[in-house]
Amino acid sequence: MSALRNQWHRHACLCELKTNSESALVPVRHQSPKHSFLFPSIRSSLVNPVTKNPLIRETNTPLLLVSVRTPEEAVAVIEGGAAIVDVKDPERGPLGMASIEMIFTIASTAKGMAGLPVSAALGEVIDWHHQPIPVLPPHLHYAKLGLSGLAAEPHWAALWQAVRNEFDVLRGRPVQWVAVAYADYQAARSPDLPAVLEAGIAAGCAAFLIDTWDKQGGRLVDLVSQDMLRQLAVRAREAGLAFALAGRVQLCDLRTVRACSPDIIAVRGAACAEGQRDATIEPSRVATFVSALQEEPAAMASITIQVNGVATTIPALSTVTQLLSSLNKNPRFLAVERNRELVPRTRHAECVLTEGDQLEIVTLVGGG
Repeated sequence: MSALRNQWHRHACLCELKTNSESALVPVRHQSPKHSFLFPSIRSSLVNPVTKNPLIRETNTPLLLVSVRTPEEAVAVIEGGAAIVDVKDPERGPLGMASIEMIFTIASTAKGMAGLPVSAALGEVIDWHHQPIPVLPPHLHYAKLGLSGLAAEPHWAALWQAVRNEFDVLRGRPVQWVAVAYADYQAARSPDLPAVLEAGIAAGCAAFLIDTWDKQGGRLVDLVSQDMLRQLAVRAREAGLAFALAGRVQLCDLRTVRACSPDIIAVRGAACAEGQRDATIEPSRVATFVSALQEEPAAMASITIQVNGVATTIPALSTVTQLLSSLNKNPRFLAVERNRELVPRTRHAECVLTEGDQLEIVTLVGGG
């Protein structure tokens, strides 16, 4: 960590060379913020409450952000109707940074096709203590850095700020930053959610995103309570930050996630073939997600399907797995057909049922 602290001083000197007066770009060493997110009266002087944040929604319809790896996936996301294109390399971690050339190419593609805002994952703060920082594209709107491995570092907020500063100085003008907290912060050894939010407010970030660090572990809806998410949402918006949720969010999670009133829902796996984040994004899956987000929550309350010829009312956005669980049926001994097509057991958890679906559930009987 001493190498990162030394880099902090290098960032400070670089910023001083670039400006002759005090600026938000000049890093200021400070302690980790206190957990004051429950006290709306505590506001940062860096946040201008008069300036409207375009990411904060006045309606109950969140924006959809989809993370892409290639220009082709960016085209698929745009065709599917997503609102924000995010550039990420999922093979490099939860906030894996794509090559700078790929970020330039995808940002140009999104700008040329639809003028959509583009964000980019830039890895973890600790990634930058041993490698040079590249120049970000001028048409990149938002950027985010992870804070894994910094929980025990008392000056983690200053280190985070120093890396942001150098990105901004090299670019020539600041990008809009997104503060990212990991729902599984213990596993990530990162600061907890309220601490990251307060640091993001102090830094004047545009948004506060909660994501998961371990993509093979728990999901957002399993790791953070709705009450905590609602409190964080209120605190973020009160300070002028958009509230964004990610972490292996699927269609079946939308009722739970939307109850926390996010401004942005960020996905990758849900938009990919077979729901696998390392597969290719499909425009139809993006469009399905967008359509679900545009429905009023009341309209999402329940649907009616046919189960073995019997009309059955179930919660909207239920999956085959959830249906079988509600019927107390063990999927190991069943075959399920949906609209005359077999649903493999490996797809039960991602197969979202819709109004009017006809299901046949057959019990498998072994022979002797």
